[in-house]
Amino acid sequence: MNYITVEDVLQMDAAKDWQVAAGEGGLSNTVSWFYVCQENEISPWVEGREIMILYGSGIKRDTPNLVRIVDVCAQKQLSAIIVLLGHYINRLPSEMLDEADAKNVPIIIMPITQPIAHVTKALAELLMGVHERMRQCGELLKDMIFGFDSDISNRMFAMEQAGFETGRTYRFAVFEFLGETRLDDGSPLKEVRSVLKTPALFLYKNYISALVSDRIDKDELFSRAKEVLLRLNTICKAKFCAVVGGAFSDISLIKSAYQDTVKAADCLPIFEEEQNCIFYDAVPAILKLLFRHNDSMGLKSFYLPLLGDLINYDRSHNGELLNTLWRFLRENCNASRAAEKLYIHRNTMNNRLRQIFDLLGTDCSNADGRFAIDCAMYCYKYANMQDE
Repeated sequence: MNYITVEDVLQMDAAKDWQVAAGEGGLSNTVSWFYVCQENEISPWVEGREIMILYGSGIKRDTPNLVRIVDVCAQKQLSAIIVLLGHYINRLPSEMLDEADAKNVPIIIMPITQPIAHVTKALAELLMGVHERMRQCGELLKDMIFGFDSDISNRMFAMEQAGFETGRTYRFAVFEFLGETRLDDGSPLKEVRSVLKTPALFLYKNYISALVSDRIDKDELFSRAKEVLLRLNTICKAKFCAVVGGAFSDISLIKSAYQDTVKAADCLPIFEEEQNCIFYDAVPAILKLLFRHNDSMGLKSFYLPLLGDLINYDRSHNGELLNTLWRFLRENCNASRAAEKLYIHRNTMNNRLRQIFDLLGTDCSNADGRFAIDCAMYCYKYANMQDE
């Protein structure tokens, strides 16, 4: 088991006398920890995916407030509510149960005879055991990528023992934090783990990298990656981008698969300015080739013969010719659309294009010439990204 759901919690010996009163649609919610609630304000004390034990002391027990508690739990993405019924709270109003059904927030009734300490101990033992296995799995994956030990198969077996579900093919999902400060561990990792449902992930610098097997198909993984981005942007209040890597079946390729996916995340602003989540398959082939090229001087020899005059013009005139050419190529040589994207008048666009074509010695109407210029622009963009 590599993550815990509300259904798993209900299988504990301590839960044998519990009853699900509402919200059965949320029984598959993942659980990170628990929180004993004895006051009305919940938001400051939870991060999301906790099971809340509603003890009742200090809580307003009128119907509107109990309904509000369900709404707050749904908003904060808590996993479930366990209610100690018969002590402070004697009954659950139908409005509260209806709201729980509508929001898929499970409400579970716990008998008054059961000590809270017994419940919290059982939850802690269950969750800490799983957390330790997930930590081990993440460390094993990190060792496979950054370590010098070539015995990857043994590490893969150990990951399976720690809870990773192996398959015939694998993909990386890499989430890059685009903020200026280093990304902290904790909540971001928990969100990625919970949505992708894999223990094989780790944080390195500003990248959260997760390995998944073909138990999640390509399109489903992409959909979950976009969900992760939304949650990470909310939690960290900063921008992320993501790349779902290419499939590989030979586990000895895990290092290169990881490196390619990370480099694609770095390059995402180059070729997909308006998207923050892409497949590695969508990365232009020229960039995939450049991922294997670390010689900055060699890169210059690729683009300077074609773009040197444009580069010199922009530097000496503080111009925008290179940026204009890039947008023109990205809009399939449609000058009107390129002008709109650059927020310039069509006449300005035409004047810039005349300058560009004069300096290039071609108007991009020839397919081979356009391909050469397009590749040179990718080389230029990639080289500048490497320098930065």
